Amino acid sequence: MRFLAYAKEAHGASPDLKLLGTAALPSIAQAWLEQMVERGLMWSSLSNYVNSLCNLAGWWWDSDGAVEEAAYALDPQPPMALIRLRAQCEQQSKQQRLYAKKPANWIDWDTAQEARVKCARAWADAGRLGHDARVALLLEYLVLLFHTVMPPDVRVPPRTNPLPPSLARADHPALFFVLCTHSAWASSASCAGGTR
Repeated sequence: MRFLAYAKEAHGASPDLKLLGTAALPSIAQAWLEQMVERGLMWSSLSNYVNSLCNLAGWWWDSDGAVEEAAYALDPQPPMALIRLRAQCEQQSKQQRLYAKKPANWIDWDTAQEARVKCARAWADAGRLGHDARVALLLEYLVLLFHTVMPPDVRVPPRTNPLPPSLARADHPALFFVLCTHSAWASSASCAGGTR
């Protein structure tokens, strides 16, 4: 739909599926992508958009949709040109991922652990807080526990994927038990794909 709206507004093309059978399809698609690059869209998103166009164009050409003679005469024909355009987008996406900066809200593992320890101390002193403040602090604490205590890959046994050193058994015995038994269960033969 976005592509057809762009084709109508920018190129005066008819906003229907007959555009998929025209010789102008590859050049309009290329111009559409360039316009979205200027708007700052990620190459992975552009690759998905072009993939949708590839699927539609392939379906149109395979289902005997109306195709211009000039489109048949092109080398490559519009569906193949879109496939090549998609490959270029995928290559740009790989390059973009290689050199992408971390998101602004990204924090490293050590900083996350420090935040969890700080929240644990605040929760230990939460007795003097009001009910609503305790509930809000508990929610923050649970979110931090979920993101910083759970092993990143639960299929790895705890001995090879240790829990954070700041998590003492005595401080959180129930949580420690749940995490260890969950990790042990997840790495068992029944969960990890059976035995040989």
